[in-house]
Amino acid sequence: MNVFKKNHAFFFLSLLFAFSSCYAQKNAIVAHRGAWKKNNLPENSIASLRHAIDLKLPGSEFDVWRTADDSLVINHDAHFNKLLIEQTNYADLIKFNLSNGEKLPTLYEYISEGIKNNKHTLLVCEIKPSEISKERGKETAIKTVETIKKLKANKKTCYISFDYDILK
Repeated sequence: MNVFKKNHAFFFLSLLFAFSSCYAQKNAIVAHRGAWKKNNLPENSIASLRHAIDLKLPGSEFDVWRTADDSLVINHDAHFNKLLIEQTNYADLIKFNLSNGEKLPTLYEYISEGIKNNKHTLLVCEIKPSEISKERGKETAIKTVETIKKLKANKKTCYISFDYDILK
């Protein structure tokens, strides 16, 4: 089987698994960047994750970036407070708070909260492709998976990305 067919087969099987998991639950809802909108919480914050878990939603998606000093942080965009996350040290990022007073969460903090008193909500980890290099994106994926395994959250977490190499 050529690489093109293998890639498409892998993609199809991944989609089939994801859809079958959601199909098993009637009208399954995955909170995008946590359950933030109704209570005006910051997206991808610990508070929005906690709210999704408290609502017993089937899933809550979040986004992972790696800072210049190799901290894994949760944020949707490549920038935080006009600073490019991949080119900024974590200590400089946390000089600015989220709108609810939280600091930008690390992956470790986010997953630690995500496994507390959580029997229903799958943690849907989107690993963002690096804007610096493909290799950096792959390294971020490896560090992300290592952190999640270290916290024993791998059975409570699934992964998505817009970069096929990151998923491999």
